[in-house]
Amino acid sequence: MGRARVHWWTKREDTIHAGINTATTAIVFRPDLLTKTSAERAARIDSIPDPLRRAKFHELLENGLASHTFHDALVVFARLFRDMEAALANGPWLVGQNFTLADGGLASFFFRLEQLDLAGMWREHFPRVTDWYTRMQARPSFQEAIVKYVSDRARATYAKHSEGIWSKVRASFADVLKVI
Repeated sequence: MGRARVHWWTKREDTIHAGINTATTAIVFRPDLLTKTSAERAARIDSIPDPLRRAKFHELLENGLASHTFHDALVVFARLFRDMEAALANGPWLVGQNFTLADGGLASFFFRLEQLDLAGMWREHFPRVTDWYTRMQARPSFQEAIVKYVSDRARATYAKHSEGIWSKVRASFADVLKVI
């Protein structure tokens, strides 16, 4: 049973990855792309070979945080946090009393969301998830495997573009929570 639950959580990472990509694009990459000429923007996005990803990037560029793609990412995050909150009722880690790959696999995604000023999603609504992430950050491996690999330049870029994002997203996320 434990192995199956670990496997289930690690498969959830696939859906979270797409949401992280969407949030990062809307918050960090979009502002930089908007400084380019329309021809430069089109060249960058039109070079994406997958037509679905290309359409996603066009929509994110046009609408940013108001895009349906960003909204869909909020839904993915809300469902993840809801499911994590329920699982964490059974112990300090996602599969119970022991830290597993299920926990470690999600840590970098949470770190990115924190860098994007979106930690309010769990901090304001999911106390067990908040406690779980605090435990994750306290693990020596968190610093060693995640934090140290983010360059100062990347940190500065995220900080520049994400400042105040949560205040812009808070109401939309609250609306998502009402319907999941």
